[in-house]
Amino acid sequence: MESCRNEIRQINRNIRRLNCADAINEAQDILPDGRSAVVKDLPALKEIRDGLLALENAFKTGPRSEEFSDQTEEYDVPIVQTKQSKFLYEPDAVSDHVTLEQANTIAAEPF
Repeated sequence: MESCRNEIRQINRNIRRLNCADAINEAQDILPDGRSAVVKDLPALKEIRDGLLALENAFKTGPRSEEFSDQTEEYDVPIVQTKQSKFLYEPDAVSDHVTLEQANTIAAEPF
């Protein structure tokens, strides 16, 4: 019975280390008064131990352990550049001159 109580204590510590209020609340529901000393029946202790162990495993392997890919959800086809170009616009389409109004719109305050 003592080894089962030790296991219950260890599992209870592991649940508290998860820092999850839902897991802690459920553990308190499984373990009466938060103590295994009040339980005097070995089958009841084993049932509590199994319940706490299942709770610990459920919260360990929950959504926190999902793997995420770097792909976006909207596009399932990769964007592939079809022509070699180092310019954003064709050189003929870009003006050779920048007007004073254009410079003022993108300039910082001190400028």
